[in-house]
Amino acid sequence: MVKHVYATIDYEDDKGQFCDRGRSYSPAIYFKTEEERLVAERLAPETSVVTIEPESTFYPVRQEHQNYYKKQSISIIIIVCVAEEIAALKPLIANEKAIREW
Repeated sequence: MVKHVYATIDYEDDKGQFCDRGRSYSPAIYFKTEEERLVAERLAPETSVVTIEPESTFYPVRQEHQNYYKKQSISIIIIVCVAEEIAALKPLIANEKAIREW
């Protein structure tokens, strides 16, 4: 399972995943035993910033958040992701003229 996690996430991004940003979207691996911790550490890519933490209380997500992708139009999801990416690029775009003049 640990290999699958590292293969399907951006393990170099500790600020969230894809267009979902914030602590609640940050990747983490939780272990129950010392053996599980050692496996997670051994399989972690060298550049991984994924935290490896002891298991704690699990709180299921509220029902209205289940199957979000099925309830929302894909275009809305894409627009939100793209809008967040564009917002992140605005400082770079604003400096584009200064960069070209340099």
